Amino acid sequence: MNKGLRYAMRGTGYGAVAYLVMMMIKPSYAATSLPAIGSLLLMSAVIGLISMIFETERLNFLTALGIHFVGTLLLVVGRQVYVDGEQFPIVGFLVAYILIYVVVWAVVALNQHLRVTEINRAIVKRHKNKA
Repeated sequence: MNKGLRYAMRGTGYGAVAYLVMMMIKPSYAATSLPAIGSLLLMSAVIGLISMIFETERLNFLTALGIHFVGTLLLVVGRQVYVDGEQFPIVGFLVAYILIYVVVWAVVALNQHLRVTEINRAIVKRHKNKA
């Protein structure tokens, strides 16, 4: 499968789950429109594509993280303006954005750790079977 498509699908999955969690926390998010859902899926896919920046060798991790953070913020603000207009509390929005960003990063890190651990166990098992 194309690498870009994989990243877009992964981003869409994380975005959808994050939105469902937001609906649990604030039920008013459940009353949403088709354009709001479509824009969420599109935004999440683009955020997934932006995540490809972490594969480049030319940027250190903190630079890539900063670019990803700002790019994601711009997409989220753009979607917010598209869906709700320009009326939203900036401080509350930024606090929620940072909290969600950190939680999603923690989930991504845990997922990567679990995948690497599983791969390492398979390698150790393969080496033991050869010996």
